[in-house]
Amino acid sequence: MQDDETFVREIYRLILQREVDAEALESNLRNLAIGTSSRCDIAAITADSIEARLKLSPIVALHFGRKKLVAQLPAARAILDLGGGGEQALSHLFYMGYPYVPEVHTIVDICATPKRRTNPDDEDSPIERWKAGVETYRVPMWDLAGLPGGFYDLAWAGESIEHVSEEQAKILFKEVRRLLKQEGRLCFDTPNRLVTSIHCPDRLINPDHKVEYTPNRGVDPYV
Repeated sequence: MQDDETFVREIYRLILQREVDAEALESNLRNLAIGTSSRCDIAAITADSIEARLKLSPIVALHFGRKKLVAQLPAARAILDLGGGGEQALSHLFYMGYPYVPEVHTIVDICATPKRRTNPDDEDSPIERWKAGVETYRVPMWDLAGLPGGFYDLAWAGESIEHVSEEQAKILFKEVRRLLKQEGRLCFDTPNRLVTSIHCPDRLINPDHKVEYTPNRGVDPYV
């Protein structure tokens, strides 16, 4: 795994197409060290910067496309966020521009060490009211047996299903079916192998990916 400094430097090279300045490097490393920002936060903030928008690299264009998708997700009282965790209590879904504040937001992080964390903040601001309903479960993403059936209005998997095997995806989506209300919705996005194969014909685009789907080879049969 990359150290924090290498990560920040590569984010700037990838998104802003330049070396990180000393002040930004120091600030980002400090925020990572004390836990006020996650790596996902830094990548999202960098991609959302005015400088990045002016350059509008393909990576940034993809980021804005995903933000547009997230902004169109349906309103939900209870959200099951699959793979949306990290070290921060607040999901990346909020920073991607989801326009509603749920009462319950259950984040299932991709991690093998069982752990439950809740954030009790209740200040009357959107971010603090969102934090108040966050529950994070650091368990394998397909291990959802401890969650209540028929409870969630929305299950969201933001670029996460590619990180589990096809067999694990089958288990995952059968469980999602159990956890959603009858009128609940499953929404997700994932890299399109028809596109990633152009860049990486001999391998998956990310070494952490287990599978990359195409429109004709998706997860529909599992759901």
